[in-house]
Amino acid sequence: MFYILLLLGLLFLFFLLLRKIEMINTREKLRIITGLKNHLEMDNLQEVIQIEYDETLKQIVKQEAELDNSLEELREYKKELELTYDSLLSKSTQLEYSNQFLEKRVANLSNLNSISRSVLSIFELDKIINIILDAYFVLTGAKRISLYLWDEEGNLLNKKLKAPFDFREPSVILRNC
Repeated sequence: MFYILLLLGLLFLFFLLLRKIEMINTREKLRIITGLKNHLEMDNLQEVIQIEYDETLKQIVKQEAELDNSLEELREYKKELELTYDSLLSKSTQLEYSNQFLEKRVANLSNLNSISRSVLSIFELDKIINIILDAYFVLTGAKRISLYLWDEEGNLLNKKLKAPFDFREPSVILRNC
């Protein structure tokens, strides 16, 4: 029984010692993690742990520097994008204004085109009349011609005279059929 109590006592001491070692290891781990977080150099670690700690600290510092560079690049890209957006917005507004202006000009040109066609149709009628009279001169050998056309109200109008014309002499009248 003495041996059993001794064994239980030793077992209890073993668990207490194990618990104390675990607490020491936990504190050491916490100290290492805090050191890495705060980028602290530590010299009082075991050799294997010291090598790993130094390499890990270098990697963390390097990665943070890369992240800082990436963040700075992103800020620069953001500024460039904002400038580009503002420029595009300004150009879009200018294009809308120009488009409205051009639409007004197209409407004006369309109106001018309609007027020009109307005027040209008047000139075309005279041209057609001249062609008809010239052709009649050539084909018939006539010396004088007078062309009469009816207007919209039904009035007979003398549209064209070719050669001197004396109305007391017989004349040839082309009629609109």
